Amino acid sequence: MKLKRRQINMEKAATFSIILNAAEVILLFFMLLSTLIDPQSSLASVTRPLSVLALLMLIFEGLISVRDGFLWKKSNRQTEMVKDALQELDDLNLRLRKQRHDFLNHLQVVYSLVDMDENKEATKYIETVYGEMRRLSTGMKTAKPAINALLQAKLSQAEQRGIALNLNITSTLEHLPLNDWEMCRILANLIDNAMDALEGKAQGGITVELSENLKSYSFAVRNNGNVIDSKNLPKLFSAGFTTKAAGHGLGLSIVKELVEDCGGEITVTSDKNETVFSGILPKDSENTDK
Repeated sequence: MKLKRRQINMEKAATFSIILNAAEVILLFFMLLSTLIDPQSSLASVTRPLSVLALLMLIFEGLISVRDGFLWKKSNRQTEMVKDALQELDDLNLRLRKQRHDFLNHLQVVYSLVDMDENKEATKYIETVYGEMRRLSTGMKTAKPAINALLQAKLSQAEQRGIALNLNITSTLEHLPLNDWEMCRILANLIDNAMDALEGKAQGGITVELSENLKSYSFAVRNNGNVIDSKNLPKLFSAGFTTKAAGHGLGLSIVKELVEDCGGEITVTSDKNETVFSGILPKDSENTDK
């Protein structure tokens, strides 16, 4: 619904821009005409005000162009978020299809082991398969397929990097005040930053918490990496600021923008035990009354 409203707004902006440009062409014609005629003529008294109006419209169009540039940038970023979310969904769908395809083979192996009285081997095999299936279903606790897919992808990435990623999900996130791919962008940035903070650390761990109460949704990403310098904490959400050697300093500023655009807030705390990025997203009043 939000995406559709934005598309309508973009179409209105494009229509307005066309009308504005057409009006400018006409006024610029009169502006040019005013430079060619006698200043004392009666026509000059008409063209001069039109020339001033044309100049004002040029200034106004410049402001409109700046605004449209920001709108385009925001729309382009949203398109990237949708692509990322769709890619995560494709990856999750592929893993689920593979698991379904392998299920019959697993049953055949277990049946053969039991038939051969290899009960210990059968138990061991079942435990291995169960562990894989449980890991795949761990992140599928919300009502948002895109978010489930993202969490699954991050579980796999964390495992590859030797990081323990734990999920503590007590909400289905059914009526989020922002789009699913926007929530994916928030969580992806926070989890990626947490994994980077644990690079090279033995027994590094991350906990992702998703919960809700009557008035709001809450999220938190915790890691036991190095403490963040207290002088840097107020700057973390500023565009361009980064503590990474190869960072651009845009991820957390985007997170802050997405959270605040829907009336939420995000904070960060860091001590010798853990660093926590936590946020609150207000529920729509329509849904809190249900």
